Amino acid sequence: MRRLNFIFIISAFLAAGCSTQSSVYPPPHDATSIEDEVYIVQPGDSATKIATQFHLTLARLSVLNPGVALSPLKIGQKLFVSQPTNN
Repeated sequence: MRRLNFIFIISAFLAAGCSTQSSVYPPPHDATSIEDEVYIVQPGDSATKIATQFHLTLARLSVLNPGVALSPLKIGQKLFVSQPTNN
């Protein structure tokens, strides 16, 4: 049973990693534009609320913040909310 759980978890991670078409974020970009792309979590925020505020899906918010746990969020935590723009 443990082996099946382990195989299921590994398969889920592999499937999740293969399902995105975008590159790893954040790509190199001009540091002067970073402030417009970062949101600092406030009291009462949730991933759903932030995603809605920036017209993102939860999946897109997750892709923009690889390796970041979106639940629970911590007050003061920084999240990328948009792709950098090249000026």
